[in-house]
Amino acid sequence: MQAGREEYLDGSFDLLCRGGTAWRAGKGRRYGSVWEEPRRAWSVPMTAALFRTELFRRVGGLEESFESYLEDVEFGLRCAVHGYRGLYVPEAAAVHAGSATLGPWHAETTRRIARNQVWLIARHQPEFWLGRYRRQVWTAQLLWGLVALRHGAFLAWLRGKWEGIRGFRAVRDGSGGDGAALDAILEDQEQLILELQRETGFDAYWRWYFRLAGRRRG
Repeated sequence: MQAGREEYLDGSFDLLCRGGTAWRAGKGRRYGSVWEEPRRAWSVPMTAALFRTELFRRVGGLEESFESYLEDVEFGLRCAVHGYRGLYVPEAAAVHAGSATLGPWHAETTRRIARNQVWLIARHQPEFWLGRYRRQVWTAQLLWGLVALRHGAFLAWLRGKWEGIRGFRAVRDGSGGDGAALDAILEDQEQLILELQRETGFDAYWRWYFRLAGRRRG
């Protein structure tokens, strides 16, 4: 729940689109029936989560090069590729003051998010991802840049993208993996973004993403 507005969600679980940007499902929505049912989740925010120690032994810990922002999404995607899924339990609630130190559109916040959006792709089958979803990646990343521009953070966005490109090879995970598994995971998550946005009201970002990026199903 959002600190100071506890009838509103800070988020429930994380969903990643084919373009490499994420939605913290329910963020800013009033808590209601959509969010009251437990469900399987590909990725959960580290704000309020429990993990078995064995999971970290098998898939590794958080990617330290990310510093902050999207490190939990990257971890969730890594878990999903290894066949693990989480459980969203609405009864387990916490209050979160998101970006309380710097603010949501501080230059440093924006730079890290913009960089980590690139590194997220770098760590997960980048040739497959960029080859199969080139249109979606361009759409998602540039739309996020327009959002940053609207909030006066466009230069920070540019710095983050440039840093992400320069560090692409350094953070890349060379362990290989299954492109088919990644494909299925991203398709499933993006479909759920679309369904929940339809049900709870479209954010402008996601409305334009689905208009421009296209859908194969749903």
